[in-house]
Amino acid sequence: MENRTKNIWLKIALFALECVLGIILLVDPVGVTKAIIITAGILCLIYAVINIVYYFKLEPLTASLRQCLFKGLLAAVFGGFCLWRSEWFIATFPIFTIIYGIGILIAGLFKLQAAVDLMRFKQKWGIVCLSAVISIIFAAVILINPFVSTAALWMFVGISLVLASIIDLVSLIAQLVSEKKNKNKTGMV
Repeated sequence: MENRTKNIWLKIALFALECVLGIILLVDPVGVTKAIIITAGILCLIYAVINIVYYFKLEPLTASLRQCLFKGLLAAVFGGFCLWRSEWFIATFPIFTIIYGIGILIAGLFKLQAAVDLMRFKQKWGIVCLSAVISIIFAAVILINPFVSTAALWMFVGISLVLASIIDLVSLIAQLVSEKKNKNKTGMV
């Protein structure tokens, strides 16, 4: 039961993080995107330095097997690219948007499965179904990609993150309430 409680709190934390990220994206979409890319670049460069130094501290056979030099050099190239070519990521944003849209579509289909399961178990399924439909609609809009500018896309992503996180939280609460009622009906406490 303790593991399940941790899992629930982890889900709530992820929903909150998703909501906060959505709000931040609404404030300054392009600036936040660039900041995220530059931060990723800095983290990659730190990882690169650690791996390269670690490579030369290890015994030659161990260093060869762990491939720390390769990992460090690869991270350095990617980190440098993020720092000095962050605009490239913004320019290629539609590709990332499609990947994000596919992710939302998969989540929506998973929620649809959960809603149908709840319906078949004669449980309350409306909120979960609504969440699934909204996720699928968001995915369709993202995949159709009617927006031209990166800022508009990020703002749309921000709005969808906020709404999806709120709906997911409501769905989780409804699921927990339903499970609690079922335990009470079956006499399990």
